[in-house]
Amino acid sequence: MSYNSSLASVYQILDHDEVWWQNSISVGLGRIGADVGYTQSERQEIDTGTVTEEGLTVHDIPYSLKYQVAGANSGLKLTTGVNGMYEWSTDFGEPSAPYKGIFEIPNYTDVDAGGYGILNWDPNGIKNLSLSGGLRYDYRTITGQSMYLANDNSSSQVEVPSGGVSQVGQSYVANSNQSVVPAGTTLYQQFPALNRNFTGVSGSIGATYQLPENNYIKANLSKTFRAPSILELMSNETDPANEYKQGDINLSGESGYEVDVAYGYNGQDIGFEFDGFYNIIHNFIFADRISSKVSGDSLIGGVPVYHFGSSNTAIVEGISAYFKIHPADTKWLEVNNGFTYIYSYILNATDSTNHVPFTPAPRLTSEAKFKLNNRHNSILSGTYIAFGLEKDWAQTQIYSALWNELPSSPYILFNAGIGTNFVNRKTGKVMCTFIINCTNLTNIAYMDHTSREQYFWAYNGSYAGQANYGLTPAVVTKPSEGIYNMGRNVGFKLLVPFGGSHKGHDDAPPSE
Repeated sequence: MSYNSSLASVYQILDHDEVWWQNSISVGLGRIGADVGYTQSERQEIDTGTVTEEGLTVHDIPYSLKYQVAGANSGLKLTTGVNGMYEWSTDFGEPSAPYKGIFEIPNYTDVDAGGYGILNWDPNGIKNLSLSGGLRYDYRTITGQSMYLANDNSSSQVEVPSGGVSQVGQSYVANSNQSVVPAGTTLYQQFPALNRNFTGVSGSIGATYQLPENNYIKANLSKTFRAPSILELMSNETDPANEYKQGDINLSGESGYEVDVAYGYNGQDIGFEFDGFYNIIHNFIFADRISSKVSGDSLIGGVPVYHFGSSNTAIVEGISAYFKIHPADTKWLEVNNGFTYIYSYILNATDSTNHVPFTPAPRLTSEAKFKLNNRHNSILSGTYIAFGLEKDWAQTQIYSALWNELPSSPYILFNAGIGTNFVNRKTGKVMCTFIINCTNLTNIAYMDHTSREQYFWAYNGSYAGQANYGLTPAVVTKPSEGIYNMGRNVGFKLLVPFGGSHKGHDDAPPSE
């Protein structure tokens, strides 16, 4: 999919680096696992020239420490631990004139920590029954720096350090000790200071029962919790999707309940499972389109305005299923199929606001993997070739008020992949694994319904098919006016094991 966009500020430079350290050691009857990593993500939004108008660097230190122990005779297995992350972000500052900086979120720090315990039990006196339950406590603290701008939204815009700012009446002004702009200059507060703490409890209890002849049933009940993100709390700018996002510093965390049941079969040649689930989410957070005081949708700088809110109760329910074919007598063939359908709605809403925004469209995935036989004394093992498709139906059950979102067209993607292990002929151990995957082979232009960039299809509330709103998916007549999902994409992956490499003659690399 190749085209040149006519929209400004859509050229991006994205750099992502990460490093991980993982370890596991035996301690007494159990085992301790420790993971810690560091990631750095840098994003630059380039104007029609070559200058970065919006740029930020996000640093993450994710960590996990867990202990697992199993009773030899009790049927109990305990997993307990703590995980979370430390994250901080810094922006690039103002670019050189005549360009002006775009600041979507402030410089911030985010500290997450969660302690949990999970208990699995296979009762000795009840054959074929497995029980599990878990409890988790989460803590999040977010600190955001205040930001003030002089000459806001002009070519002479400049950031003013918060230490040189005073409030006079309803206005913010530069102090006399401020050298960036003259004292008394009226300032715009891009971000207020933020210091919020969020805590929540989540947990689940479930059971699996093995029925005769490889049939089984499962059931699970969960309590959920999610703290708001920095974007939902503090955003105050036009984002790359051409939408002006306004956060709400007073948002509460989401909480809810979920129940799911499943029936499945795991046979020698085939396997399948059917699942049904129901979620109720209180204080559901999403970005809602703001209406104008006069009429229609509200605009800032010519782009639509969205405000994050959490005053609704949302219901998300649906079904999922998979069907696998893996003939015992035809080990070179494996076919995997999956299907999901999700229906959502918001309680006590109007006809145009009764669906949860950006609910995924019904989706069918299918992949056929052909495994080549391992040849004696060959350096290759587990070699495979895979072909797949993804079928997405149209999504017309949308949050249509003020063109908050648009119905999406159906599409089909074709994918392919190949992979193999390179092994040491003498020891049989895997030296490395090499994988090539290609998605969207036919290079079609498509829009996943969960992508907000589809608003480019309805700039300022108009789009093809508007007369039949809710029935006719949007159609892009000028590709340069749309931002699509990924076109044809070829990825190469090399995995090199260190330490105790496993023998891999019968192990096929994953098809991703």
